[in-house]
Amino acid sequence: MLFRSGNPVNGDGCNVDCQPSSTVLGTKTYDQEGGNDVLYAVATDDAGNAFVAGRIVVGGNTIWMFVRKYDADLNVVWTRTLDESAGNDYLFGATVDASGNLIVTGRTSPPGQGGNVWTRKYTNDGAIVWTRTYDLPPNDAVDQGLAVAADANDSIVVTGESWSPASGANVWIRKYDSAGTTLWTKVYNGPDDSDDIGRGVAFDPAGDVVMTGESWSTGHGKNIFTRKFDGTNGETMWTKVYAAVGASNDVGRAVAINDEGDVYIAGEIWVDGQGTDVFVRKMSGATGDPIATKTYNNAGVDGNDSGRGIAIDSQGAVVVTGTSWNTGEGADVWTRKYDSALNVMWTRVWQGTAQANDNSHGVAIGNGDDIYIAGEYRSSIFGDLFIRRYSP
Repeated sequence: MLFRSGNPVNGDGCNVDCQPSSTVLGTKTYDQEGGNDVLYAVATDDAGNAFVAGRIVVGGNTIWMFVRKYDADLNVVWTRTLDESAGNDYLFGATVDASGNLIVTGRTSPPGQGGNVWTRKYTNDGAIVWTRTYDLPPNDAVDQGLAVAADANDSIVVTGESWSPASGANVWIRKYDSAGTTLWTKVYNGPDDSDDIGRGVAFDPAGDVVMTGESWSTGHGKNIFTRKFDGTNGETMWTKVYAAVGASNDVGRAVAINDEGDVYIAGEIWVDGQGTDVFVRKMSGATGDPIATKTYNNAGVDGNDSGRGIAIDSQGAVVVTGTSWNTGEGADVWTRKYDSALNVMWTRVWQGTAQANDNSHGVAIGNGDDIYIAGEYRSSIFGDLFIRRYSP
């Protein structure tokens, strides 16, 4: 009998199964009927299945929600397409709870109501468990869920935005128990009564909640806004705001937390003369103080680079995915793996065949620390949704 020990460390170029790091293990795309179809989120369960959520264009101009389950080898298990409001409906966030249920969140657009936060829980087999909506009066404004997370007790937290005529968009965050009962809700309006948005959310090992997003300040623009909440009652534990130099466009888009409670956020910051750069920061879970920070700008190309999704594997390595801008090609799918101290381990860039904008919006870790990313891929002037699997 032949035994292969491989290498005891995944991600350093030769993995434990002797598979080279960042090898493409599979890619699947889907085109509804010629519109711009996009996946905004991906999540995995303990059995190695991957779930995606996003939107498809139906009939050339109507947007429906899209949910699909794949097995570990990216074979389709089931699909749900949803027209919930006779308007344009989107899914932006997805997570799998400890019991293997799938939770998705996004926005429905009922006539005359702008947009409502919409959250649904499915069984692992795709049966509906419950659905919750939220609409802040006046109901002609846009309220939407942009991210969702689940804790060890199957409680759920959703963040996004809720719009008020007096203050514009406000950060909105709500915790539900496993049955969909509201436990607490918090709304944050920044000092300038302008657009404040929650874009990423995660539970830490103690059950507390960290949200990241953006908060507006006059004279500067968007700032990265990160806040930790007590998981029991939603009270603020700490808040950190990061603003790059000068009038800026800084956004936190995703957050992940390791087993020690350290917080990692990903997003983008504005750099004069360069556009936006990928921004990744490790923070103390206890205080929010920065521990390490890394940025990425595609050398020699002054375009918009952005970190859109972040995940942590079983060895504590951090994977960030998003967009890297290339002259003549537009945006390319960009994925980078870091060790826990944010030292670069490897980077992959993927360009679609149409030399147009390709974007990755979400990342999740599967069995054996395989990496799943999801987003949009341009095979023509229109976008197809994609999911791709990399070795660690």
